[in-house]
Amino acid sequence: MTDLRPRRSVLYMPAANQRALEKAKSIACDALIFDLEDAVAPDAKDAARINAVAAASSGDYGNREITIRETAETIARIVGFAGELVWDSSRPDGQPRRRVDASRAERELGWHATMDFEDGLRETVNWFIANRQEALVLPI
Repeated sequence: MTDLRPRRSVLYMPAANQRALEKAKSIACDALIFDLEDAVAPDAKDAARINAVAAASSGDYGNREITIRETAETIARIVGFAGELVWDSSRPDGQPRRRVDASRAERELGWHATMDFEDGLRETVNWFIANRQEALVLPI
């Protein structure tokens, strides 16, 4: 597969350690894993899960790379598509993934995303379904 990009550094962060989670926001790494297992004591796992969900939802840990396949599969799940998504690997044109960097929007406009990727897609799909006739005649 040519659409895979090697990752140089992956940071495992114990989700029970609030101080470490805060520090991770400023550490340059290719990926961050919120550890809920080995680095978390059994009696701290519930709190660690809550911390991990809050951290992942915050948008404070940098940009997230999203593959085109993940986008298509998410849309299929949202709309209840039961068919098969077919990928023609003999025609690898276009971009296999997208990565949005909204840091300029935040820096210059004070804007930052308030919902995660799947919720945003779900809202977009629901809007389109509710406004399908109008949406089909809007200029692109």
